Amino acid sequence: MPPTWSSAGLGYGLFTRLREEDRRLRRPLSVLYMFAVATAAGVCASVVGAFASVYFFGEPAWTAYLSWLTTDLVNYTVVVPVFQTMPSLVRRSRRAAFLKHGQALAAHPLPLILLALSCGAALIVGGPGAIAFPVPALIWCALSYGLFATTTLTMIVSLLTQVAVASGALRLGVSGIAEATLTSTRLGITLLALGPLTVASI
Repeated sequence: MPPTWSSAGLGYGLFTRLREEDRRLRRPLSVLYMFAVATAAGVCASVVGAFASVYFFGEPAWTAYLSWLTTDLVNYTVVVPVFQTMPSLVRRSRRAAFLKHGQALAAHPLPLILLALSCGAALIVGGPGAIAFPVPALIWCALSYGLFATTTLTMIVSLLTQVAVASGALRLGVSGIAEATLTSTRLGITLLALGPLTVASI
């Protein structure tokens, strides 16, 4: 069974055991439950993926395991909440929900502007701490907008940060982009994303 299928199946099974309000991130503890499920699913995928990497590509077992684990953790932590908080699939309700989020963004543009500026500052300043620059702005967004808007913005910033690090656009002050650097960055982004998600769920 491919790693993604096995981890997705485990994650789905664990999520079905949570209460509806926790699956929708309606309580502060819901974020911790989501992270626990993501960790369990990531560990499952990492064991299978690391075994495949060692067997087929001859990679060191621990390096392969950490690479799989941090990749799955960051993807689950920043992508899954978007689907958990997505407005109802009923067309009328979904249209009203998206309109409400759009009005909130238009009525309070400053958090979004600060978020864009902090991302630009991270690219200009660089260094190991640059990945944390957008966090205050994301927390302000969490206080100003709804859950779905916050999870979407967190996902966008997290994915763009990974792309910027991998491409070298975000300079971390290390020579080259080693796998250890990417692993550390993915883990850092995962942990930083939990803050805005928790604030939004409150």
